[in-house]
Amino acid sequence: MSDQVFPGPALRPLQLQLGAQTLAGYESAGTGRPILLVHGNSSSSRIWQKQLQGPLGAKYRVIAIDLPGHGASSPAPHPETDYSGHGYAAAIAAAARALDLASAIVVGWSLGGHAVLNAAASLPMAAG
Repeated sequence: MSDQVFPGPALRPLQLQLGAQTLAGYESAGTGRPILLVHGNSSSSRIWQKQLQGPLGAKYRVIAIDLPGHGASSPAPHPETDYSGHGYAAAIAAAARALDLASAIVVGWSLGGHAVLNAAASLPMAAG
């Protein structure tokens, strides 16, 4: 997949190796307060392209990740536990730590919203 999905500023593709799990996503060109975006069920980070490449992404460090088994992320290494609220929450918390998202605003849509709520206790540095 090209890092130029829509016209606008180029995106930096992400690939995080978190133990046996590889999470993919995109990061905007902005440098302001970090914003982590988490997609819904059967979706991917691509739903956030307008936010990543628009005025929000130009001003803030906007990051959209693909949950395990979604988009360009690898399938979950332990499907019975990783494809759950707690499993997705663990992936979000691990990504936030790997990306050093201190004081991040974390936004989730649908399944991503539930996962972010489950991750809240593991994200003491984040603002929900």
